[in-house]
Amino acid sequence: MFLPLTPLVVPLATAVFALAARKHRALQHGVALVGSVVLLGCTSALFAHVWAEGPVRVEMGGWSAPFGIIVYVDTLSASLTVATALVHLAVTTSGLASADEDRRRSDFWPLANTMVMGVQGAFVTGDIFNLYVWFEVLLISSFVLVAMGNLRGQIEAAAKYVVLNLLSSASFLMGIALLYGTTGTLNLAELSVDVRAVESSPLISTIAVLFVVGFGIKAAMFPFSLWLPSAYGCPPAPLAALLAGLLTKVGVYSFMRTGALLFGGVVDWFDEALLAGAFLSLLVGGVGAFAQKELRGVIVHTVIFAVGFMLLGIATGTHDGFRGTIVYLLSDMIVVTALLLLGGEVERMTGHASLRQMGGIYAARPLLAAGFIAVAFSVAGFPPLIGFWGKVALFEAITSVGRWPGMLVALVGSAVVLASVAQAWSLAIWRDAPEPLVEPELGWARALPLVALVGLVVFVSVVPGPLFEVAERAASQLVDLEMYRQVVLR
Repeated sequence: MFLPLTPLVVPLATAVFALAARKHRALQHGVALVGSVVLLGCTSALFAHVWAEGPVRVEMGGWSAPFGIIVYVDTLSASLTVATALVHLAVTTSGLASADEDRRRSDFWPLANTMVMGVQGAFVTGDIFNLYVWFEVLLISSFVLVAMGNLRGQIEAAAKYVVLNLLSSASFLMGIALLYGTTGTLNLAELSVDVRAVESSPLISTIAVLFVVGFGIKAAMFPFSLWLPSAYGCPPAPLAALLAGLLTKVGVYSFMRTGALLFGGVVDWFDEALLAGAFLSLLVGGVGAFAQKELRGVIVHTVIFAVGFMLLGIATGTHDGFRGTIVYLLSDMIVVTALLLLGGEVERMTGHASLRQMGGIYAARPLLAAGFIAVAFSVAGFPPLIGFWGKVALFEAITSVGRWPGMLVALVGSAVVLASVAQAWSLAIWRDAPEPLVEPELGWARALPLVALVGLVVFVSVVPGPLFEVAERAASQLVDLEMYRQVVLR
């Protein structure tokens, strides 16, 4: 019964021990690394248990549902906790090897692990109010991380980030208050029944509007994505990779869970709103990436583009749509983390952020260049990389429900993103260096997480079957409302 709590307990313990060791840098770094390894081991064991035994729940404090706080872990939640742990371990390893002073500050590792705990908590909660609580945990810690360094750009980015996300929290909290006042419960399993019994559809529609705004800001769905380019563009590469790999995924997950449990089939316009947000995110993300003059700018705009693809699947409201979104979501967590870490190494080696001032990477580090193109083209969905397989799954779902405009917008956006990453690779990696590389060396500590992430991307691209099998089971459990209620309310 303790295993489902490890995604919360391990990062919390790591944060506490890292804070206690703040005066001993080497010890604190060891605590951070060991904690991330233990987290990956525990989440992997949790996933294996859920895969073998089915969804599990834990009643906190001995209070049974729907009155107590419930931790619920199904295949979707378990797989996301593993992906989060993988991202956390890769970023921790890269961050410890970084010479950037922010990575070595005594308060960085406690904050990073607190943020990871908030992300994991959002994935395993079975209570709508506690989803809000975990939102606040990750918001507070990530805000401080974005502002860390006190550079003008970081302070400006942190201000945008916190203001818009406070708006998200306020909108979400108002929706929860209305939902509780209408149904008298906060448990998601009980809400899935009570929402369908409410006679006032305008009231449920109002709640859905508040949730769409709250989750849309978290997920960086356009037009709520104004905070993302600066928040991910200013911090050092390891921190940007951690933020990009995790934060928007919490918003997408929230759309999936509440769409399946609360609003799907209840609020007529819910899917149409997500479809419109998906269209805009695809176009803005693609065009924004193409217009960028800096490598980091290209990468962070592909995050908005990826959010659009994931929302397309949710907007279908079908099992196949959820399956496609899950495939794309899990793969994108690894791909965008790898791409930002690789981009950070290119920035470090060239000493520049501008594409026009970069170059010479292919001649100096051909393996790094090969890894970059493999990951970047996966973002664009170039076959046979994993991004392509995720898009195939989503295209199947879109066409099965007749969403042909979605197919067209997705294809146009993919073509623009492909042109963007090809241009970035040509300018930053392929061409001769306009000036000598500043730091051409790549030590093993820096190379290890890059090799692991790129190797994982290539492996899953060649053997996508297991990922699709996980997504198939996760989607089946997500749309099976009766099973969800039986597990939580038994």
